[in-house]
Parts: sequence; C-alpha cells; structure tokens
Amino acid sequence: MKQGSGARRLGERVYTRKTGQIIDESGCVTEVSVLDVSLTGARIETSFGAVLPARFQLRIGRDGVGVEAELVWRDKTEAGIRFVTERVETAKPQA
Repeated sequence: MKQGSGARRLGERVYTRKTGQIIDESGCVTEVSVLDVSLTGARIETSFGAVLPARFQLRIGRDGVGVEAELVWRDKTEAGIRFVTERVETAKPQA
C-alpha cells in the first residue's frame, strides 16, 4: 500500500526513465530508476528488497548534480520521494 498517496502533488509530474543513485549519510550507494519527476519530488524504482533510508541524496543521471530528499511512501519496488533542498553539487562517482 502506498502511504501518503492521497496527498496532492504541488507540481506537474513529468514521465522520465533515467538512472539514478541514492546516497545515504554513510556514503552507501543504491542504484535506482527515476520514473517521473515533479518540482517537489519523484517516483523511483528499486530492486526488490532494497533498503531506503528516511533521508538521502538523490543523484539523477551521471552529471554529478544531486538533491536532498526524503522517503514519503514505499511499495515493493517503487517509492515516492520529496525534495527537501535545492540542487547540490555532489562528488563524481568513483570508477
């Protein structure tokens, strides 16, 4: 069950299919797919059973730009997140 799915979104949702990474406070990286984005949040897809922290940095694409976000709802492989800050510069992924 999607918790909070009854809440209204402040921005229009735009479908996208981009790669992304969730980076937790310890630097652990989880690969995700970004399914859609609005001005205030996004819907992401993870592997089944992936652990998502309550608050994290989401990096979309490979350009090194990220945004602080928090988990709003979670299903088996999908999750809704809310952006809590503007874009922030992140370290480039290490090879």
